[in-house]
Amino acid sequence: MPRLKRVAIIGAGPSGLVTAKTLLHSFPHGTFSPTIFEKSHRIGGLWPSEPSITGHGATTASRGLISPSMRTNLSRFSVAFSDLAWESVLGDADADAEVPVFPQAWQVGRYLEKYAERYIPDGVLRLGAEVVQTDRGVAVDGLRAGWTVRWVERSVDGDCGKDAVKSEQFDYLVVTSGYFAKPHFPDIPGLDRFGDNVVHSTELQSPEDVQRLIDRSGSSGPGGKLVVVGGSMSGVEAASTLALHLSSLNLSPGQSGRDYEVHHVCSRPFWTIPTYLPHSYSQGTSQAQTKDTPFLPLDLVLYDLGRRPPGPIEHGFGPPSTQQIGKINGYFSSLLGEDYTRTGSFGITNPNPKLTSTSTPTPTPTPQPPWVAIGDDYAEYVRAGSITVTIGRVSNIHTDPDPDTSKTNLPSLTITLPQTQTNPTSHPPKPSPTSPP
Repeated sequence: MPRLKRVAIIGAGPSGLVTAKTLLHSFPHGTFSPTIFEKSHRIGGLWPSEPSITGHGATTASRGLISPSMRTNLSRFSVAFSDLAWESVLGDADADAEVPVFPQAWQVGRYLEKYAERYIPDGVLRLGAEVVQTDRGVAVDGLRAGWTVRWVERSVDGDCGKDAVKSEQFDYLVVTSGYFAKPHFPDIPGLDRFGDNVVHSTELQSPEDVQRLIDRSGSSGPGGKLVVVGGSMSGVEAASTLALHLSSLNLSPGQSGRDYEVHHVCSRPFWTIPTYLPHSYSQGTSQAQTKDTPFLPLDLVLYDLGRRPPGPIEHGFGPPSTQQIGKINGYFSSLLGEDYTRTGSFGITNPNPKLTSTSTPTPTPTPQPPWVAIGDDYAEYVRAGSITVTIGRVSNIHTDPDPDTSKTNLPSLTITLPQTQTNPTSHPPKPSPTSPP
């Protein structure tokens, strides 16, 4: 009888849970014996399972990197496993509860807990076990080399003893600790000099967070700049969060956003698309006969196989060609329309000059493939002037005297534009929330 293969899995997030479930349920009984090591005392990885932050004074470490109220950027039809329906998760708490099309982060956490409860035996999970080292063994007599996994047990408050390192042997190792498990700051010259003026986007989860950000600037007068460095999803969400909460502060009694400006610096062209998109049915279908244009969750539109051109699927390698980039931009232009394209695309070289964004600098000779971010509000904040977009790369952070107050030691950015020109900010920015570039 074949020997049971032991598998060490690092991380009890979505990938770790699915890996263990697959090993247990997709192979003959007794083939694999998985063990999941999770350094925290709950499963789910980044996804919280409680609907609200416990106290606005809670630190990012204690409350997690994701706001519980954040909604998924894909619908529940995609943010799900094929063997667990959303209705069986949220329906337990309230039989009349309707599953939202875009679940909140805490609901995703509950979904993962239900998944583990259904498919992962208790003996597989080792919560509070932080892996500190893994070593690959040496193959002997043609046998596959195994792994030595060393870990320490962490208490609920995160303490662990250095002398309490334990070890165990495994046949296989699967690392599912997650790409976004640690906040990342870009390696910008001079950034480390302004630690008090820099926060990560994960620290912007509530209006109180934004107020603390403003208070950290140390400015007693009105006005200032909040700069978001980094594109794609995190940058768009951080800029939108700042614009929303600054507007709320300006309208709240006894509070004031003090006329702060939000600037968003992104190194690549990008589109921001809303969560619902117009969908055109293929010719010859019964739905194509209707004159109405339905709006569906964006993933149902973008993943529609009816859009696929005829012929075999061709796999591409390397950077996309100029023609491919033009097709991508042309598709989004036709999908979103002329008005939205003017405020929802940035740095895009568009084949139709009428659809070029007013915020777009002179196109580069060789277009870059665009990023795609998802957000219902970002384009409208740009239209209203609440967010100013610059396509370029922050190449340096230094100090310049404030031209209005003659203060020194305030951070100022030097931005390298696509045309290789540089554009130092006209006024030193105040605290800069950052996100991965």
